[in-house]
Amino acid sequence: MVRRESVGTREFSPIRKKLETLFIGDARRRGETHQWMYDRINLPGLLREVGFRDVTVVDYRTSRIPQWEQIGLDCADDSTSEYKTDSMYVECVK
Repeated sequence: MVRRESVGTREFSPIRKKLETLFIGDARRRGETHQWMYDRINLPGLLREVGFRDVTVVDYRTSRIPQWEQIGLDCADDSTSEYKTDSMYVECVK
């Protein structure tokens, strides 16, 4: 996930890549990369490691917060579906 080369430039000639990077920037400068990426196994493990407890992977409709479903934080405009379907939700206590 930490890369310097932009996705769109992979098949360009070395000269074109260099020019495009010079004028537009590398993948980081273009906002294409993540510094770190976590999954449903690694993030809960890291949270436990730094002192959180009761770590639970949940979905956008689930929380220990009373009346969470009425808040609709991660709901789309229709209030019934998830705003970003590729999101991960982890709830824990410090």
